[in-house]
Formats: sequence, structure tokens, C-alpha cells
Amino acid sequence: MARKSEAQERIRFEKYFKNQSENVESSLIPSTDNTLDLGSAGNRWANVYTGDLHLQNERGNWTILEEADYLCVINNNTGQKFKMVLEPITQIKEK
Repeated sequence: MARKSEAQERIRFEKYFKNQSENVESSLIPSTDNTLDLGSAGNRWANVYTGDLHLQNERGNWTILEEADYLCVINNNTGQKFKMVLEPITQIKEK
């Protein structure tokens, strides 16, 4: 079966998801590595709901895991783990 062009895929995606809430039943994988954005400075996503968060670029390779009582940050290059220290806010200043 012939692969659809990028323009055809984009039109299909916009046709099904523009201004709608839909379920995706497969992975959304970019066609090239580290070249495409999800959103932009002027059109941002409101919230991101994720399991573990994997971050990788030319400067580092990290994973953030949610434990029961804290967040754990793992350096995937060294295997070293860090506990993210969170301090409760006791007083919120008004803007």
C-alpha cells in the first residue's frame, strides 16, 4: 500500500481533530528526529498529561518519574537518581 504524502496526512489530521476532542488510538511520531514542535510560542497547549516525562537533547538525557511522595529525576546517561525537593507554599502573594 502506498504511503500518503505529508500534506494528505496533515489534512486528514486536521479534518478529524480540528476544534474537536478525539481519542488517538496509535502513537503520534514525527517523521524526523528533533525537528518538529508540538505547539508554538503563540499557540500553546494548555496542559500536558503524561506518565513519565523523558527529556533528551544535545545537552542531556533525563527522565522525571512520579513517586508516591516525591518526584524522581534520573540522568539516563549515568543512571544517577535525584529526589526533587518540593517545599510547600505557606503564603501566596497576590499579583
